Amino acid sequence: MLTHAGWTALAASMLIMLLSCSDGPDVCSSGQGPGSQRGKTSFKAGVSNPLTAVIDRQGDLWFGNVSKNPNTKLVRISMDAQSVEAIDAIDSGVTSPVSAVVDPEGRVWFGTTGGSSEIIRISIDPNSRQAELSRFATPVTNPAWPIVDQNGSIWFGSFDESTRLIVRISGDLDATPTITAFDTGSFNPVTAVMDLAGSLWFGNFVGDGSSAVVRVSGDLAGEPTFTLVDTGVSKPSFPILDSSGQIWIGNDSDSTFLVRIGGNLQGTPNVDLFDTEIPNVRSGTVAPDDSIWFGNTSDSTLVVRLSGDLTSAPRLLKFDTRIPGPSFPVFDLNGDLWFGTSGASQRVARLSGEADSPSIQTLSLGVEAPGFPILDNQGGIWFGNVAEDGSEIIVRLDSGSNASAQVDCKRQGWLPTTSDQRTLYEKIKHAPYGIGRDRGPKASRALGNPNNEIL
Repeated sequence: MLTHAGWTALAASMLIMLLSCSDGPDVCSSGQGPGSQRGKTSFKAGVSNPLTAVIDRQGDLWFGNVSKNPNTKLVRISMDAQSVEAIDAIDSGVTSPVSAVVDPEGRVWFGTTGGSSEIIRISIDPNSRQAELSRFATPVTNPAWPIVDQNGSIWFGSFDESTRLIVRISGDLDATPTITAFDTGSFNPVTAVMDLAGSLWFGNFVGDGSSAVVRVSGDLAGEPTFTLVDTGVSKPSFPILDSSGQIWIGNDSDSTFLVRIGGNLQGTPNVDLFDTEIPNVRSGTVAPDDSIWFGNTSDSTLVVRLSGDLTSAPRLLKFDTRIPGPSFPVFDLNGDLWFGTSGASQRVARLSGEADSPSIQTLSLGVEAPGFPILDNQGGIWFGNVAEDGSEIIVRLDSGSNASAQVDCKRQGWLPTTSDQRTLYEKIKHAPYGIGRDRGPKASRALGNPNNEIL
């Protein structure tokens, strides 16, 4: 468990068994099984470079892909209460389907970065678990990183650097939804968070180095208002919300600065910069003690923790994970913090112990760049592959010795089971450890983190 003062330190040994995969079986080979300290199992997904997963209300995982070769497949991993039931590669009809969200009625929505203008809706029968896929054309190329607003509508940004449009999917989401495009006034608006008032904030990846983020406020069900806020940092991306309702944004440039947007978020907000000395610092989350952790997508091996008074002068501490580009990690049910990698490393990093001086371990998973991890309903952590090397392997780490965490969750009325008809993303904010807690109305979606990205 990654602890802070007053938390109970949890010592846990870890054993990862080396795997060698062979053609044929979906399960290549496995480490220790359920109930062990820490086992690893690798699976053949049936699609190259599976990445960016989401968990549906039945507890099944859906992976997209980032294959360099045109590929239209999604991967569904069907889970029962203890293990993987089946792995199915499903043709979506859309090239490189990635980034997904689950709407309030349990439908799964995927975007794309493969050059298509279409989005994917997956409707799932809660009894038979049969999935029905539908495609809808939008006015933008590469609609991606969807987010759900307070009305239940789905908003897609775009990875197209030539567009200023975002798309709202509203109306009858179960039949033929209404698709509306809006000009934000800023190019390449993508990756968003919802603040406590329900406004949406979009970052950007635009190639001209724009430093603006877009606030979408007012009547989100009708004609919203679009306001550009200059951050002072090129390519601000992957915004998150802290426990006081402030917005923190990293970047997709070489900048080492984090951006804090506070004060009057619905009027003229305050914008402050904090130098982390880590290039491409981005992808953060709020820890159980309300501190914030950020990783990076450069060659740096450092991560940063911001603690203390986050509204004025936070304390910054940096830690060396010994893996390049530590990013997008998750807290497991033991409270340990895991980082995937965005670099050419086969290793992931685990932080445990005291948050101000954590114990850091690295583990080899046998895939080129294990990244975008997600926690399943049994507490296992799944890693996709960022490397675009054609590998079909995805890896699951056992949650290990987390019996006490399961008991604590049960006391709070939250025990991850496939019978629970809420998504893990919605449930995890109630966990005694984990990536978030209640932060106001609709706060589960306000975290803006459908893939459980941590750093």
